[in-house]
Amino acid sequence: MLAALAPRAAESILRRACALAEVDPDGIEMLRFGDHAVFRIDGGIVSRVDRSPDRLPSVRREVAVAEWLAAEGYPAARLATEAEQPVVVDGHPVTSWEPADGDTYASTREMGELLRRLHELPPGLSLP
Repeated sequence: MLAALAPRAAESILRRACALAEVDPDGIEMLRFGDHAVFRIDGGIVSRVDRSPDRLPSVRREVAVAEWLAAEGYPAARLATEAEQPVVVDGHPVTSWEPADGDTYASTREMGELLRRLHELPPGLSLP
């Protein structure tokens, strides 16, 4: 039952995903537990374990968008491993991301510039 996915089960899923992605799971720290569990690994990589296997198509879209933006050099969240993502363990999608600089926020002007750059990117994906 999905609602029964407890923090320990999410950490177990993350550890198995780390093994599949060849990521050292030392120093796992849970950051949040809600619709998905968010962990930091050894003070670096941020990994998300989705509680619902039903989210797999959406997570695959998120990964495709992140890969496209990275290929275009756009400043956005980056996947943290060379392994194909998402890693799926017991049906649960797991993604790993480079840590974001949580202390820096863009100004309104900077956000406007980022949005303009985003809209100027050549089409690379078919999104709904």
